[in-house]
Formats: sequence, structure tokens, C-alpha cells
Amino acid sequence: MSSFVFIEGEVATMPDFEVLHSIHDDALMHIRVRRPFDDVPGRREYDLIPVTMWNGIGCEIRDRFEIGDRIKITGRLLNIEKQPLYEHYHVMIVRAHEYEKLE
Repeated sequence: MSSFVFIEGEVATMPDFEVLHSIHDDALMHIRVRRPFDDVPGRREYDLIPVTMWNGIGCEIRDRFEIGDRIKITGRLLNIEKQPLYEHYHVMIVRAHEYEKLE
């Protein structure tokens, strides 16, 4: 069994290599995803999805994208509860394997 996640949205934050303190030079970014329903009639809400990626993918996204650009991420769910910043939380984030710039 494995988990696959596909996300299409907008770049909300650029990859940050400092926040995770990872020995693998992981980067954290957020993708802004439109909800499929209106919370208030006529007003669509968005979610910010945290995405981690290896250094190479993070550098490519930093060089090719700007805030607001449309992006598609393919990845898997990653449990980060054993990470020092999240040790008391049961948190799942998306670990990106691939990305695509959408026009």
C-alpha cells in the first residue's frame, strides 16, 4: 500500500530551506487550494496545504515560480509527528515527488 496525493493550486509561499532544520536540506512551501464549495454563499474559501520537498525540487521551484503561479504537485502523505517542531502533534503533510507548472 502507498499513498498518492495530487494537488493543483497556486504557490502561496516560496520554498523555505531554513524552517525545517533538515539534514536533507528539505524545503517547506504552501500551496493555496480552492475549496470545492462555498462556506458563505457566493464566497469561495481556500486552504493552505503544507508541502515538503527535497533540496533539488525546492531549488527548481524557487527558480521557476513566483507567488500566485499555478502549480500541480504529485507526492505522498508524510507523518511528521517525530520531527522536533511537531513532536506533540499528529500531523500529515504532503511530500512532493514531482511538480508541473500550469499555464
